[in-house]
Amino acid sequence: THLLSSQSECNRWLSVATFAIDWWETAGIVDWDMTVAKDQFARLHDQLRKAVEAKTPLPFDLPGYSCILHERGMGSGRDSRREFRIEYCGITIGLSTRECSKRQLYNFSCLVPGNACLLVGAAESRKIVQDIVTLLGGTITDEWVRRLDLCLDVPGLSLRDELLPAFEAGQMTTTATRWNSWDGKKGKTGFSVGSRPRLKLNCYDKLLDTIEKQNGVYQVAMQERRWNGVVPEAATRLEYQIGKEWLDVYGLTDAEYALGSMADIVAKLVEKEPRRFFCLLSRKPDRANHHQSREELLPVWAELIQVMLARAGEPSGPLRPIPRFGASLANVWARVRGGIVTASAMRGVYLGSLADAQNTLEWMHGQHGGSDDDWESRYLKRARELGTLDETVSFHPFDERDAA
Repeated sequence: THLLSSQSECNRWLSVATFAIDWWETAGIVDWDMTVAKDQFARLHDQLRKAVEAKTPLPFDLPGYSCILHERGMGSGRDSRREFRIEYCGITIGLSTRECSKRQLYNFSCLVPGNACLLVGAAESRKIVQDIVTLLGGTITDEWVRRLDLCLDVPGLSLRDELLPAFEAGQMTTTATRWNSWDGKKGKTGFSVGSRPRLKLNCYDKLLDTIEKQNGVYQVAMQERRWNGVVPEAATRLEYQIGKEWLDVYGLTDAEYALGSMADIVAKLVEKEPRRFFCLLSRKPDRANHHQSREELLPVWAELIQVMLARAGEPSGPLRPIPRFGASLANVWARVRGGIVTASAMRGVYLGSLADAQNTLEWMHGQHGGSDDDWESRYLKRARELGTLDETVSFHPFDERDAA
């Protein structure tokens, strides 16, 4: 999509803007090797008991890592319980010693908040987490994203001069039902669109946020890693907070897969069709007559979109929602069962067992021109849509006629 009248307009911010992960939160399943984990579990339980008695976190050392073990674990209510809460350089790891195979009873979680993403880095933090789990005798076999924040830091861009006036004037279009500006002692410092846990956009004065809310270490890191080594006169951050609910819609149910799909995610967040999640416009749209799509983007917003796309990389293809019914096998079963019962009742054939249900299915298969090829082609199409087809192990049963 050609958003800019010239490439030079994009280059104005491209040379200074930084795109990064600013929050990484996952859950997962760890398989424990008890030849190693048994002794480590004993150490963890012993230190946890001491921390509870002392009512304060205590050190827990591993080779190469001086960690902290908190006196309280993680998880309550519907959130799976993890009795150990280990912290290292602002990274929090939640662990349970139980074996599990279901995501509802996961025994691992990881939280890399904004400070750790800036100071340590999201990629390096993931390596650290994997190392710590390995040293404790575990292997992460399944991991999924609970929250992912993607941010674009733009030094030199004044939120109050360039973006807030258009937002306050209603020069925008969005699929969200909630949006608001931020009011504080120093006036309006940003705005939000949407709400967690699904999808939310925060756009705010990052210079003011850094000076007022963060410590000296964070301020220096922002200067060196996000502002090109200097403290700018103004700085703005665009921050998309993406929750598991949004990722699941597009089949991004594996952490590694989601991490490798950053360009696709960004493209989906800012795409024009069928309708953008949010964008600022050159003038207030005619909402009464549904002519929002006719308005041009605010030039600076068009630049920021282009810069974010350039920083995220080349997308592999458009993200497409997976069919809703694919999310629940219970719902599929209810429909299958209901259809067979209805067919039996329409035929006036008694249905009192699984064998009777199979007979009805076989009758319908023959009555309506069913074939093995038809079943297979329909399965392959649906499995590809749901992302569950493993092409490397898919094969046709051997048929002697193929050898002729």
